[in-house]
Amino acid sequence: MATVRQRAPKDLNLDDAPAKECDVFLIDGNGLAYRAFYALPEELQTVDGFPTNALLGMANMLMKLLADYGPRTVVVAWDPDTHAARPLTGPERALLETRCVGLLS
Repeated sequence: MATVRQRAPKDLNLDDAPAKECDVFLIDGNGLAYRAFYALPEELQTVDGFPTNALLGMANMLMKLLADYGPRTVVVAWDPDTHAARPLTGPERALLETRCVGLLS
């Protein structure tokens, strides 16, 4: 069976040296929590059934950032409560409630 070696596009710069020189990192809290929630298994929860996968995933990613880059300051920004500004109704709300149960409770 032949294998194909994948290469990064020529215009894609994967050098993280500029990031290692930064003193301040700004983190999208909602985006990181969403990514962490779906990256880890749903079985990660307390004995009461409270999901902890988002919390564990975020903590792991933030600790890796601190260990790899050593910034002096890390700022985590959270989105405002969007449900108050634009309430979802019908199938959109049902889909959101079934997929994100307990994400940021």
